[in-house]
Amino acid sequence: MISILSIILSITTNLETIATAGSGGFLLIFAAVNLAAVKLRRKVKVNPLISSAGAIMALAAFTILALRMAEENLYALAVMLSLIAASFLFEWTYRWYTGREIGRYVDRKLIEREKNLRNWEEWIPAVVDELRRRYSDSEVYLVGSLARGEAEKAGDVDLLVLTDAVENGEKEGITRDIKKKLELGPQHCLDLHFEKKSLRDEALKRAVSYRRLK
Repeated sequence: MISILSIILSITTNLETIATAGSGGFLLIFAAVNLAAVKLRRKVKVNPLISSAGAIMALAAFTILALRMAEENLYALAVMLSLIAASFLFEWTYRWYTGREIGRYVDRKLIEREKNLRNWEEWIPAVVDELRRRYSDSEVYLVGSLARGEAEKAGDVDLLVLTDAVENGEKEGITRDIKKKLELGPQHCLDLHFEKKSLRDEALKRAVSYRRLK
């Protein structure tokens, strides 16, 4: 259906009209994406004000585009509205005829990551023990959203590790190595931040909220 409409439009209309109709469609898509982000703000961890502003601006731009088209080219406006209506009609007809709904997409890695975030107190002792085994001089602090008591905003489990035994070039490799040894997986929410012990006060001041783990 959409392919047939595209062929008809390419034969009967000019490129400017098609491009304008496409612009209107994309503006509606942008608005829908931003509205979805507002609805799922706790899941995707976005600022709802920014997403709301994006949706409003996209809808405003679509309205301005439609008004300008109404003034200058009614045919182009009719083409755009017809394409939008045809898209919704095709979607509704397909669902009604087949009885199918849009399948729910499940990101297994994301689900596992969120589970690890919720249950961080269960696996964090093993991480702390491993850090202490490797670096006997280390001090380990919980920092970030969890330390602030804002678990719903947490994207990672942030640990500040104060030790003089780690150089800058080793930090990322250590995190990967610990995840591998403890079988946490590369997508695990553990995030290690290393600092020299001489910078303890400065590091804890930057963290604002922290909790000594060991």
